[in-house]
Amino acid sequence: MWLALHNAHRANHTSTCSVAWDQELANEAMISAQQCQFQHTNSGKDYGQNMGEASQGSKEPSFVSMFYNEIKDFGPYWHQDSVPMTEPSVLHFTQAVWKQTTTIGCATNNCGQWLLSYCNYRGPGNYAGEYAHNVADLIANPLPPICSEIGSWAQDGSCITDQQLLQYF
Repeated sequence: MWLALHNAHRANHTSTCSVAWDQELANEAMISAQQCQFQHTNSGKDYGQNMGEASQGSKEPSFVSMFYNEIKDFGPYWHQDSVPMTEPSVLHFTQAVWKQTTTIGCATNNCGQWLLSYCNYRGPGNYAGEYAHNVADLIANPLPPICSEIGSWAQDGSCITDQQLLQYF
């Protein structure tokens, strides 16, 4: 479901190709998640990284929607070459839809009271000066936003679940 949800969200954007699964990146993601430390582990590596944590009972794929739902804060940055590296956080969203990303690998580990998830992205994203070229506009009729227990949001009360989103594909 990691791959399907990434590709479903990427399909909302013009000229943004699907990504493929990379088991090497997934293995690296699991090694990171097994450390049970909420910190980036991709320094000096050839891939980008998103990470998230949630309480037990959360669903792994909801992390993808949590990353993507940062689109709600991206408004003033469309067509800009740079975005802030601080609040509001939009860097998970931009990495998930970065046009030059071709493969992903994700994993989740149970860290006691928390689930810790990592997704690794090759080619990496979030390069200053490259946002306008790599974060594409929304298509004319994008799918509704995702409502999930992680990172929920909705406009006018209309949203769909991760499972409903996958029915479009």
